[in-house]
Amino acid sequence: DVCSSDLINGMVEKLAKKLEENPNDYEGWARLGRSYRVLGKPNESAQAYAKAGPVLEKNPEMMIDYAQTLAELDQNDLNARANVWIEKALQLEPDYPMGLVLGGGAAFQREDYKLAVFRWEKLVPLVEPGTENAKQVLDSIAEAKTKLKEQNSQTKANTTNKPAKTASQ
Repeated sequence: DVCSSDLINGMVEKLAKKLEENPNDYEGWARLGRSYRVLGKPNESAQAYAKAGPVLEKNPEMMIDYAQTLAELDQNDLNARANVWIEKALQLEPDYPMGLVLGGGAAFQREDYKLAVFRWEKLVPLVEPGTENAKQVLDSIAEAKTKLKEQNSQTKANTTNKPAKTASQ
């Protein structure tokens, strides 16, 4: 609805103006970052989150939200700027579900399939069996295990196909 959209945008812009006058309102910057993200404005969201300082550093949920924003700006590359925040979130809360989802995704993107499997397997007891989320988690684990097996057999092939040294070498 256009009226509620205008109202929400107006409230967000009012918060942004308020923060220009009070730049040390870290909670406000965090709210603004979240608001811009919800409104589909990733550039503005990232800029606001970057000013959230100590509030951001203590909140895994916020770190993951910021990481998702950065990944969106980096063409869904979880290993560019986003990974720093994913890892910080997982250090604070190792079983944080969205941290495990993105952390597994980042590991998968960089072909660290063992870590992807480890992180995604931690999600299994956290999702309700039989749901679409459970199916996605199990499918992701299966895909990562297949890739890991291929990676391991490729590594094994590379080490066994090296020519043996002869006595004259």
